[in-house]
Amino acid sequence: MIPNRLLVVDDEADLCEFLREVASDCGFEVAATTTHEDFKREYRSFKPGALILDLAMPEGDGIELLHFLADERSESRILLLSGFDARVRGAALRVGRDLGLRMLDALQKPVRIAELEEHLRALASATRQLRVEELERALDADELFLHFQPKVEVPSGAVCGVEGLMRWQHPQYGSIGPAEFIPLFEKAGLIGRLTHRAMETACRQLGLWREAGLDLGAAVNLSPLELGNLALPDQIAELVRRFHLDARQLTIEVTESGAMGDVGRAAEILARFRLKGFRIALDDFGTGYSSLVWLHRLPFSELKIDRSFVAELATSPEAGILVRSIVDLAHNLGLEVCAEGVETRETWEMLASLRCEKAQGYLVSRPLPAPEIPQWIEDWRRRSPTWAM
Repeated sequence: MIPNRLLVVDDEADLCEFLREVASDCGFEVAATTTHEDFKREYRSFKPGALILDLAMPEGDGIELLHFLADERSESRILLLSGFDARVRGAALRVGRDLGLRMLDALQKPVRIAELEEHLRALASATRQLRVEELERALDADELFLHFQPKVEVPSGAVCGVEGLMRWQHPQYGSIGPAEFIPLFEKAGLIGRLTHRAMETACRQLGLWREAGLDLGAAVNLSPLELGNLALPDQIAELVRRFHLDARQLTIEVTESGAMGDVGRAAEILARFRLKGFRIALDDFGTGYSSLVWLHRLPFSELKIDRSFVAELATSPEAGILVRSIVDLAHNLGLEVCAEGVETRETWEMLASLRCEKAQGYLVSRPLPAPEIPQWIEDWRRRSPTWAM
């Protein structure tokens, strides 16, 4: 397997050429085929580190190719494309994962350029080999920093806070996203130091914004491994005191799968956070298999609807039913709701009709460096978008 090689199979020659151009700009050496047999031959000779597979082609379907790749013991990272609905795409993803393949996502055709570029950049970064020494150097050399994505209230459009998203400015590879490096920090036993860095950076920045007249709150993601650290709530509380903040300004975000891993220990850690005044958000809700009993018993303040549902809200009746059900469930449990990945005005309006309280996504703003947040807030308020009122 050669990491920076990408193999595309799609029966539409024009789409293959489009994918080739976009992927080449992202740093890949690209080969493309339009038939299953050509794909199998090319796969064995080209040895790609990444694959883009069309699920539906005249001479067969993508599930057959997934079985072929499993038989080949493929280590390639796989991105699926399909014009079928989310349930079919999701089923294909699960088949691939059950076969032991490295499945990334399944995109809807026609694919948006921005979405494709985002996934290709993630694919490119995933092929890099990072060493433990580089992780330690990154911590010591301040190569790690936070960007902040604004969150706004859906009914009014008022800015209600930001989410801190860790980035790594690598001296060789440039900006690296958290999906690539956080698992490496976890595996290397350095996630505690990274968590402290993220929390400290967020608290310091909240203090700086307060001095500038901006009273904001920030959410920071917590690794599932840190849900076993009984000392963490005291450590974060000490950071809040050091920067003269109110604990309610900091929201701790945990993923559904992470919170439900060791429910007993998670309950203890999360309860201690809540007793100290912090808010707790359940991130990526709907993508895991959490028990509704534990959803009721764990001390969450907020549910965040996963972007995979939000992206299809305006086009998929099934997604609409799921989002409505999640919003109603959260409200019945006394929780606020935030929708991630909001990219269109139509999606915003549907969320408003469902009484979703908060939204974040590219319709509002991409993640920004901290110095750009005050100007963004000023511009957002001056624009006073009528669709966000």
